[in-house]
Order: sequence, then structure tokens, then C-alpha cells
Amino acid sequence: MTIPQLSQKTQLIVLGVSCLICFACGRFFAGKAEVKTEQQITENKTVDQDKDTHTHTVTVTTKAKDGTTKITQTQDSDTIDIKDITSKVQEDTKTDTIPPKTNLTNVSALVGNNFSNVFAPVYGVSVTHQILGPFTVGAYGLNNGIVGVSIGVNF
Repeated sequence: MTIPQLSQKTQLIVLGVSCLICFACGRFFAGKAEVKTEQQITENKTVDQDKDTHTHTVTVTTKAKDGTTKITQTQDSDTIDIKDITSKVQEDTKTDTIPPKTNLTNVSALVGNNFSNVFAPVYGVSVTHQILGPFTVGAYGLNNGIVGVSIGVNF
């Protein structure tokens, strides 16, 4: 089984459609920043309870004509409960923004032209991978049999 040769016009159309599909997928799968919000509400209640007791004592001494003494004592007591409730509400809000994860591997479609001929397009694929910080290494291949490696820096 042999693969039929495509005309240059068909090759350009396939390349253009492939680039559009790659662009659309990259836009769709691009990460978005995640916002994480934590809210903590603390309520402290303080109850002060006091008892206030008032005692009122009345002593009455009465002397009769016959010389006897009569002592009458009356005692009143009031108890008042005082309850003081103090409530304190404290609200803390913490917001963190988590940046999207960057892509570590990049696949690119390559297109060029051999200017020794009037219209002789050269196309291929390049794959790079981020290895340490902004530094990348990769490999590429073209349809005319050229292959190679690449190193780069993202900035």
C-alpha cells in the first residue's frame, strides 16, 4: 500500500488547518489562575454573672412600764442577679491566587521556503521540553530529511 502524494496546494491547506486546530486547542486548554478564599469567623462570648444581696435589718427595743424589755428584729433581704453578656465577633478573610501551571512541553509546526527554487516549501515538526527554569531542549525534523536538536531560553 502506497500513500498518494499530495499537491502543494493540498499540503498548504492541511498545514493551515493543522495550525488553526493547534491554536484553538492551546487557547482552550490554557490554565486559568485559581483564586482560593478562606473565611474564618470566630465568636467569643463572655458572661459576667454577679449577685448583689442587700440586707436591711430593723431592731426595735420597747420598754414596758413594768420594766420588761421587748426586742423586735425585722430583717429584709433582696437578691439581684446581674448578668452581663458580651459578644465579640472576629472575621478573618484570606485570599490566595494560584497561578496556572505553565506548559513544560511545546510542539510546533515549522514551515519555510527554499529560495533556490521559486516555490519549494519546507515543513516539519519541532518538540521542546523545559528542563530547568527557563531553559529548554528539543528536536526537530523537516520533510527534506534534515533533523536536529535545539536549546533555548524562555523569557
